[in-house]
Amino acid sequence: MGILDKQRFYHNGHSPIYLRTAGSRLVVRGIFGLIIGGTLLSVVQLGRVIGGAKPSK
Repeated sequence: MGILDKQRFYHNGHSPIYLRTAGSRLVVRGIFGLIIGGTLLSVVQLGRVIGGAKPSK
């Protein structure tokens, strides 16, 4: 899906309401970023615990 297709998709009214405004899209992207970042941090912490090192807190 190209950028133009995405623009058309976002503006044709068929997309979910939270995708219609740029601000909401940024918020959603931020939330997903936090979730992904938190998951990565958890994996790193888990790796340290399994590796025998004390997790830094």
